Amino acid sequence: NPYGIYFAGQTLSGRAELRLPKPKKVKGNQLELSAGHHSYSFSCDLPSHLPTSYEGTYGHIRYTVRLVLERPWKFDQSYKVAFTVLKPFDLNFDSPILRIPTQMELTKNFCCGPCRTGPFSIVASIPQSGFVSGQIIQVSTEVTNMSTIPVDEMKFLLRKIVSYHSQTPTSKTKEEIVDIQERRTGGVAKNDHGRFLVSLPVPPVPPTNINLCKVIHITYEIKVEARLSGLHSNPYIRIPITIGTIPLNLNYPDPKFPVINTISQPSITVQPLTNPQAETSEARDDNTNGSMSSNNDQQTVSRIDDGSSNNNFQTPIMNPLTNGTTSNHEMPPPSYEETVGGHRSIDDDEQHPIGHQPYVPRYPVYNFNDQGVTPTSSHQNSSASSGRTAPSPEKILEKMEMI
Repeated sequence: NPYGIYFAGQTLSGRAELRLPKPKKVKGNQLELSAGHHSYSFSCDLPSHLPTSYEGTYGHIRYTVRLVLERPWKFDQSYKVAFTVLKPFDLNFDSPILRIPTQMELTKNFCCGPCRTGPFSIVASIPQSGFVSGQIIQVSTEVTNMSTIPVDEMKFLLRKIVSYHSQTPTSKTKEEIVDIQERRTGGVAKNDHGRFLVSLPVPPVPPTNINLCKVIHITYEIKVEARLSGLHSNPYIRIPITIGTIPLNLNYPDPKFPVINTISQPSITVQPLTNPQAETSEARDDNTNGSMSSNNDQQTVSRIDDGSSNNNFQTPIMNPLTNGTTSNHEMPPPSYEETVGGHRSIDDDEQHPIGHQPYVPRYPVYNFNDQGVTPTSSHQNSSASSGRTAPSPEKILEKMEMI
């Protein structure tokens, strides 16, 4: 496992290697390790309910293996390696609403009284609300501007919303909003209307998490904002979406069984080793206050049933370890790419670490281009977006070397 990626419920196994240039005394059984090479194997069963790894600004969900060399009358030496845990999130076993097109509308009037303008409205829709990394989100928007205020540009955002919850010493919540994709288009003149079709690729990001971890919740949304001239507040629409690790299958056979809205644990076959003694999990959050934004404009949400979905269907179970697929067309297995945001240090709480091992979690990314899906972006006045280049992977350090 060169990238250190494991699924919840698997067995973590590895080997620690020490290379000593001279004999070294250690605590415990009053042993003296001779000079040369020493190898120690370890294994640990990961619980099936572990949440997916996450590295954030104010907290993290982190799993590590820590090796400590306790020495008499000297500082202990330690070495830590982080690994990624993925909790499978099959969108096919979540709510059937995820596969139905979603549309949201916003209508407002600027000013009031004799200065009241004509109505301004935004209608935005997406073909479904469940996606995975590597997928293209097609956002279709229609703007009707019967007011006297021109729209300078339209702004489309894919946002990650992370809520950090603390219970000690008091209950606090801090919210972090990260714009992970952004597209801008031309505007709409007064007493005019415009249509926009924008593509937002989903980069390597952690799946939606609102139930598995009490201190960190992760959700996603699409924000469509009209940037106005002058000092007027910009009207916007927010469309909630769900990010999973296994994509939706939109090609179902004839329905025979009712839907069961549960997440099924995939079948996992592992070969356990002996001597389980790994320190595997760590979660941290800060006790800071946060704020929530609100929009008082008239906004409605509706699910569009275009006949492509049915409330009675059966979905086969997918095994993420074999990269199976529920689609009628075979999909290649995902790659595991580094998340956006860069590397993090995992030695912040170590007093005498040996070496430095940066860490960045990896998440499954599907290549939908192999299935003939081509991203498109268009509107009346300008063209949109550029493609995304995935970062190149780096191998993690496989040996623990101490001097």
